[in-house]
Order: sequence, then C-alpha cells, then structure tokens
Amino acid sequence: KASAAAVRALLEAGIPDPLRATVWPILIGNPQQINLDMYKSCVRRFKDSTVVSSSSAGTEWTAHRDIIVDLPRTFPSLPQFNVRVGDWGSPAENLYSVLSAFAYHRPDISYVQGMSFIAAFLLFRMDPASTFCCLCNVLSAPLMFRMFTMDMVAINSMSSQWTTVFTRNN
Repeated sequence: KASAAAVRALLEAGIPDPLRATVWPILIGNPQQINLDMYKSCVRRFKDSTVVSSSSAGTEWTAHRDIIVDLPRTFPSLPQFNVRVGDWGSPAENLYSVLSAFAYHRPDISYVQGMSFIAAFLLFRMDPASTFCCLCNVLSAPLMFRMFTMDMVAINSMSSQWTTVFTRNN
C-alpha cells in the first residue's frame, strides 16, 4: 500500500491525461451521493422549469439566461464553446446540460459566473454525468461553497488569510 507521501508526490507530478477521468472523481469523492439518474432528472426538470417560467423572472429562467450568456465566454479561443444558441455542438450542449442540472440541483447557489470554467475543465476529460457529480461535490465543499454563494464576509476573510500566507512566503 502506498504511503500518503508517495501518493502526494505522484499527484504533484501530475495525473497522466488518460487517467484523469478515473482518478479525479476518486480524489474528489462523492459525499453528495450524485448518480446518473439524478443528473438526468435535474437536466429534465431544469428544462421543464425554464419552459414554464420563461415569462417570469424565476430562478431557473435567470440561471438559463446567465448560462447562455456565459457559454461563449468560457474558453473563448476554443471553438467547441464559442457558439451561438441554436448553433451548438456537443461540447457546448454538454456544458449547458451540466450547468443547468447544477442550477436545478442547488437552487441555493444556482448558477454563478465562473462555474462554467470549472465544469468545462472537467468536461475536457469526463462525460457529462461524471462532470455533474464532480462539480456538485467540488462546489459543495465549504471553501468553494462560500465562494459561489457570494458570502463576502467569508471571502474577505479567506482573501486576508491567503494574502498573509503569500506575503510570508515571498
């Protein structure tokens, strides 16, 4: 059995590209117990809710609009994400599905600008359901949760702590 130091050394060296789709979910874990059925259900329910609430300012409709606006901004130099609505290819559709499922799954966070980069990065190596699972678990971790719920007191505190650490180490 590998020691913690040996595993850490391997991780710091970088996970080989072909193994990332397998290793990242293991390292992230799944304390939220996300599964394929949950992903499919969230995608379907988000889609249904945006159709029903498109005339109102519901949370899902706001998330839908924000995701649509952010898709072309996500890695704009990559053609698979630099698309217009209705002119989507598979990567952009997958990114939209993952983000909309997350917005439905976590209405307390919904969609926040910047999530698209995390989801797209995961999608480069994983299928949409695995990406959704990892995204839900990463964004539910206390540090990331505070960042994406815009808890400014916590963000300012963390920023101050990081500034102190970086100042001491330079």
